[in-house]
Amino acid sequence: MNLNRFTTSQFLKNNLIYLKIIFSYVLIAALALIVLYTLKINSIQINPLADTKESMANIYYLVGGVFVSTFLLLVIFKFFKRSTRTLDLVLTFIGFETLFSVFGLDYIGLALTLLLCITKYYAQSNRLLKNFSMIVVTSTFATMIGYSISFLPLFIFAVLLAIYDYVAVFKTKHMVFLAKNIINTNYIFTIILNYSHKPLEIGSGDFAIPIMLFVSALFINIPLAFIILGLSTIMLCLTIYLLLNKKEGEKVIPALPLQVISTVITYLLYLLFTFL
Repeated sequence: MNLNRFTTSQFLKNNLIYLKIIFSYVLIAALALIVLYTLKINSIQINPLADTKESMANIYYLVGGVFVSTFLLLVIFKFFKRSTRTLDLVLTFIGFETLFSVFGLDYIGLALTLLLCITKYYAQSNRLLKNFSMIVVTSTFATMIGYSISFLPLFIFAVLLAIYDYVAVFKTKHMVFLAKNIINTNYIFTIILNYSHKPLEIGSGDFAIPIMLFVSALFINIPLAFIILGLSTIMLCLTIYLLLNKKEGEKVIPALPLQVISTVITYLLYLLFTFL
């Protein structure tokens, strides 16, 4: 009996991190659905980056945005590291202001956003506030993109980003440099989860890209969207499993490749059965 209790306890302890990842995904997806529903019932239009939602030119803007933002982060972390907190607060402000504007809470939303940013500025070690901010901002931005751009351009963008993620971690390793400057901060660039009394940080992009695809896929086929979301969650858990079992080298691993591979397989199967 004691052995069984010990085994169960160890099992729960070792696998609690995956439950936390799933719970985080559920929170972000739930908020995304609420925002999406509000956008639709209020007939709020969001202009795509290109001329139309279906335009492949959206890919150029998205890829360009990734490269520009990555370059700016590299410059800031290298030469203006103290400015990172300002950037974090600006992004937090924009994210919450956007969310409140969707719900029509202009003045109240502005007051709450300012209060949150001020609190976040002084509560630099508060993990709960950090995670809360990351979940809200990530979900808001991902929903806006998924709502304003069709699935195919976003799908191609995700594939390109997964390749870039792999290269940035294992080849150029500039993503490793960024990760080292982001960990142990209260910035919204990551969510921090405890694993065996140690912090584990997962990048916001590892949640944002699948949520973006999930929202956009809802306009094509609802079961397809939820399968993409479910498999992305499983693949993120698998990636974290591989990370935690790494014995040597940097404790950094790209999460997007496995997530996007699962999406590619799912979408291709969907197209196959659709045209049969």
